[in-house]
Amino acid sequence: MHLPTGIKVDMEDQRGQNQNKKLAMKVLEERVKEFYTNVQLSNLNNDRRSQIGCGARADKLVKTYRFRDNLVIEHKNGNKYSLSKFLKGFIE
Repeated sequence: MHLPTGIKVDMEDQRGQNQNKKLAMKVLEERVKEFYTNVQLSNLNNDRRSQIGCGARADKLVKTYRFRDNLVIEHKNGNKYSLSKFLKGFIE
C-alpha cells in the first residue's frame, strides 16, 4: 500500500509470495506514476483555464468600435466614447 496516495495492490497471480510481491510492486509503481501524472495534468489544466477564461465572447472583447454609430465601448468597465475623439486620443 502506498500511504500518501492510498493506492493498494493485492496480487495472487504467481505461486510464490516473493513473485507476487515483485509483481505487486511493479503494478503499484505504475499506478502511483499514473496518479501523480493525472494530478499534475489537472493542476496544469486548472491553471490554463484560470488564465484563459471560458473562451466566451465576453472574455475576448476589450473594446468594440462601431463606426456607423461613431462609438467606442470598453467592455471591462462599460464606458462609451465618441469614436472620432477616441481615435484622436481624447479619452474622457
